[in-house]
Amino acid sequence: LTPDQQEVMCGEFLRSPLAEQYDLPRIATYLTPIGRTMADVDIYALTTTGKRIIAQVTYGDITDRKIKALEQFKDDPNNTIVYFCNSSGKKIAPDYIRIFPLETIYQAFCQNNPTGQRWLKEIMP
Repeated sequence: LTPDQQEVMCGEFLRSPLAEQYDLPRIATYLTPIGRTMADVDIYALTTTGKRIIAQVTYGDITDRKIKALEQFKDDPNNTIVYFCNSSGKKIAPDYIRIFPLETIYQAFCQNNPTGQRWLKEIMP
């Protein structure tokens, strides 16, 4: 998947009941379009509990630069920060950031979920 498709996949995963099954907040509504609207934030939304979710989607491993960029959101208790990536486990993120593997989302949403399967079929040429 392209970077923008990965961002949409993560956003749609968070909108689905699957998010709660993986102990992640579920999106009720987006506050900005997915991707490119905010520097260093790919998903900015309200959760079903009225809090904000701030997420970064990166195909690679955890980077110090992206962790640092997300740091600005840590002091607001209404923020849940999630970093979707292909973490190798070599670096540990601060406890205020939830690390979640892209591969898990791909398997749960695109391979094992009818909505995700339809989404994947539609975006592939």
